Amino acid sequence: MRICCVSICANNIRCFTRTFHLHHKLYSLNINANNAERFIVENTVITSDHLTPELKLRLITPECRLWTASAEECEVDDPFWGFYWPGGQVLTRFLLDNPSYVRGKQVLDLGSGCGASAIAAVKLGAKHVLANDIDIVAEKAMQINAQLNHVDMETSSKERSEERRVGKECRSRWSPYH
Repeated sequence: MRICCVSICANNIRCFTRTFHLHHKLYSLNINANNAERFIVENTVITSDHLTPELKLRLITPECRLWTASAEECEVDDPFWGFYWPGGQVLTRFLLDNPSYVRGKQVLDLGSGCGASAIAAVKLGAKHVLANDIDIVAEKAMQINAQLNHVDMETSSKERSEERRVGKECRSRWSPYH
């Protein structure tokens, strides 16, 4: 899949196109589409204590049971969607400070996790936003966080590595090094 990437490194910001081949899939073990919302609400807190306080997000914090849970105690394979990773915080902060990158454009947020970058894009006037991650609980977390921020956006947990084309207006991100 060829996507436009935004790289932010030590005051150097550049956009480039790269081909990615994603072959792994993450699945939640005991959580499904029917009970994911309850699981997220019970195991996260609403916080704005991050680099983008304009956004409210349901996240796993030190007050949450999952913060210290062992793998055996966690009902999901990896609750990555419950953390606002540093790379996502920096990208979202950049977008909030530079809305022209997404205003009026179509945005595909791959590896969206908690959905913060996609939510920011909607708030900044993107024409269409699709927040995507490959886990059904992550998709539910994106939806919950979108509701918290009073935005409507499309979400998906569909594997997109096999798709051949991303719209030419589309700005997207992919960060394997959260």
